[in-house]
Amino acid sequence: MTNHVHLLVTPQSDQGVSKMMQALGRIYVRFFNREYRRRELCGRGLGWPRITLP
Repeated sequence: MTNHVHLLVTPQSDQGVSKMMQALGRIYVRFFNREYRRRELCGRGLGWPRITLP
């Protein structure tokens, strides 16, 4: 499968993996926005699904 990756990481600090994933997310958002010529944040204005109760 070429649509995902698996990472095996060893953190150098307690927050190492968390900070790395945050940085990867920010890089991905910049790529996504540039690729699809978007200016808003991912998810904003996309009409999130709503739960409607009977």
